[in-house]
Amino acid sequence: MEEQKDSSTKTETASATAPKKSNVATIVIIVVVVILILGLGGCLTSYYLVKKAADTVGNGKVNIGGVEVDSNKNQVWPTEIPNSIPKFTAGKIDATAKIGDVWTITVTGVKESDFENYKNELKKNGWTIESEVNVGGLMSFSAKNSDGWNVNPMFSVNDDGTKSMLIGISLVKSN
Repeated sequence: MEEQKDSSTKTETASATAPKKSNVATIVIIVVVVILILGLGGCLTSYYLVKKAADTVGNGKVNIGGVEVDSNKNQVWPTEIPNSIPKFTAGKIDATAKIGDVWTITVTGVKESDFENYKNELKKNGWTIESEVNVGGLMSFSAKNSDGWNVNPMFSVNDDGTKSMLIGISLVKSN
């Protein structure tokens, strides 16, 4: 019995003194994935709830505390968006929302190549890609132009295999 206790103590001591591998990169990736999933989940939940509320209104348009949401069946790119922002023409626009100088556009029936083509279209029009994320079935980037506009598309593959994009457009006001 004493011999077994001795060997388990040696094993515990060996693992306690073994150098630990740095998992900083893994932790950072996990944190980024969790933040992206929570952000996308919140956006999709908000979209679903607003779409259900708007559908019950009848015409698909609703204004809640200054947030204009339109989920009509025949959605188009919002005409109020400045011409300097290229239109996303692939897929089907399911809903749009606007508050001040911020728009969100939900698009379904898209492919990964549509996402990449939109990024290339922005670059071709002088936009700067400031950041990119590609984790699992979720891809996103942030682009900015010289007028202070930001475009933040997020492409995802949903649980049922459908692919969609949420495009955020905002004006960054300098102080």
